Amino acid sequence: MVLHDSLFSTMSLDIMQKVLGPKIDGTDNLDQAFFDDKLDFFVLFSSSACVIGNSGQTNYAAANGYLNSLARQRRGRGLAASTVDIGRVAGLGYVETAGQAVITQLTRFGLMAISESELHHIFAETILTGYPDEKSEDYSSDAIVTTGIREIRDDEEIQGPWFDNPRFSHCIIKTKNIQSDATENDKNTSLPVAEQLSRATDAEQAEQILRGKIEMRAK
Repeated sequence: MVLHDSLFSTMSLDIMQKVLGPKIDGTDNLDQAFFDDKLDFFVLFSSSACVIGNSGQTNYAAANGYLNSLARQRRGRGLAASTVDIGRVAGLGYVETAGQAVITQLTRFGLMAISESELHHIFAETILTGYPDEKSEDYSSDAIVTTGIREIRDDEEIQGPWFDNPRFSHCIIKTKNIQSDATENDKNTSLPVAEQLSRATDAEQAEQILRGKIEMRAK
């Protein structure tokens, strides 16, 4: 892992190569050394910066993107391979030693921190997902495990990529929908019991309606 942040428009070739080299050359060397070996696992450590992006880290995101591609390429050869995109691990790792400014930035992005024990479980999941499914025609599927991505309410003060990048649209919770649902629920509970029961979709929902009315009368 080598970081040398710079805007892409002003990034020199030397800076680009210093960041790309360790990830790309190192991974290529490992791939060549175990090109045909049936390993139990072949795990590469990528970064959530490759998924959500980070200002000034085009070179680092590209380097980690190469790891993800190589994992899929190995899977296409019928070999075990997987990549884990690691974000912020609470209490340890580079982010914790980089200072409060980095932690504040990731928090502002809305990136969810994971604990050390969660990282252990995620690593185990990365190993398990590294085995290509011989029944599937797509050996490269499920080769990547990503951490830190979460659902975001559209009224949160988030400065990350969630609202501008279509790939994260499924992560955004519309607060207007929540308010509409709450209003609709309020309307429904003010209706006569008979009408509420007529709208029930199953016996369990009907029982909840009746129990609610019984509790109100008891009060």
